[in-house]
Amino acid sequence: MRNEETEWTADEIAQYLGYAGANAAGSARKQLSKWGISATRRAPGRGGVSYYSAEEVKVANARRRGQGYRSDLKNLARVDGVTERTTAIIERAREAYGGVDAFDHYTAIHGVDREGQLHNEASIFANEHLPMVQPGDGTESILRRRERALALWEEILPELKLYEAACRAAEWRGWSRESGGPVRRIG
Repeated sequence: MRNEETEWTADEIAQYLGYAGANAAGSARKQLSKWGISATRRAPGRGGVSYYSAEEVKVANARRRGQGYRSDLKNLARVDGVTERTTAIIERAREAYGGVDAFDHYTAIHGVDREGQLHNEASIFANEHLPMVQPGDGTESILRRRERALALWEEILPELKLYEAACRAAEWRGWSRESGGPVRRIG
């Protein structure tokens, strides 16, 4: 038996990626091949369906080019001990905040907290495979989403603390409280 939150079929991936039409699953398989993602297992039988890691798909999708792609964010400094999934969440937060240096400097000053941009992006990442909350969905649906987001946050928090330490260790120039920016990392 499969866990629909951790294993997706090509049809489910096609829906997640926004593909439609008669060959949507084929388009999804082609995209998976480009990303280097292979099936984690196959259902038994002649017509058995292949299952793919939902997390791998979400990480690859978060890093893909497309509308809104920011080429200035493509060569981000990596932090030792931080996984690709957490790096994808950090990249999303950097983009939403306005850029790498600005967000890293903000993190150096304020740290990582559950009320900030990183927590928001982690919540989105944890639940983006689900349909939008609709009126009448009830509190159970919202509570499950919060639980999923909190579980992911707790899982990646040690990596986010490594990222925070790297931001605090960096040297900065061009910023003052009076001017409010712009800020640039030295080196």
